[in-house]
Amino acid sequence: MVIHVGVFFLWVLVNTKHIGAIPHFDPLPFSLLGTCVALEAILLASFILMRQARLARRADERDHLMLQILLLTEKEITAVVGMNRQIAERVGLHGVAQDKDIELLGQHTSIDMMAQTIQEKLPDP
Repeated sequence: MVIHVGVFFLWVLVNTKHIGAIPHFDPLPFSLLGTCVALEAILLASFILMRQARLARRADERDHLMLQILLLTEKEITAVVGMNRQIAERVGLHGVAQDKDIELLGQHTSIDMMAQTIQEKLPDP
């Protein structure tokens, strides 16, 4: 930023005052300077947008990986709950093995049904 201010100050100084053998190359209202600044703004905006697109793509990849991990974890926990219910039944803990909440946790979760429920509960744009 300091370099930009210095370049702009030098540009205006050279084009308003007579400094040595340097001719005035951009008279007032400094249209060449305005064009250069606009071009720089376009390039900076393009670089920023490209960077944001890259970051968004990486965030999408991380979200997809997290979803896969969560789905795998859900399957594993469902299997563990089912095994624990069987163990409870064998050791005589019939109340625990037949508990409705634990039975629900041990059932397979339909990802499609879950996604449909979420879609239905989202507000319409």
